[in-house]
Amino acid sequence: MGQWTWLFAKYPLADIELVSNPIDSKTANVLVRTCRVYEDETGTKVEVRVAPHNTAPFRGGPWFHTFDEQALFNPGTELALFRESLASELDRCQQMND
Repeated sequence: MGQWTWLFAKYPLADIELVSNPIDSKTANVLVRTCRVYEDETGTKVEVRVAPHNTAPFRGGPWFHTFDEQALFNPGTELALFRESLASELDRCQQMND
């Protein structure tokens, strides 16, 4: 497995898409988004990790998803589905911490 690095450094469009609507900007600002690249028998894969920063007003995660690298260069349906799932989990975590 590769080294973890900032998602925005390798896949800036995916990083922007990942924290867009329905995730509000206040929540997005406290999410740490990292990734690591590795090869498997089907090609280049990227594991994405999202977790709240230790200054976030809520706790939860981390949340992981593995993408084909092309899905992060050209964000589409797969990233949107992960974002929807992530938004639901974030809402649940924020309600638990209220």
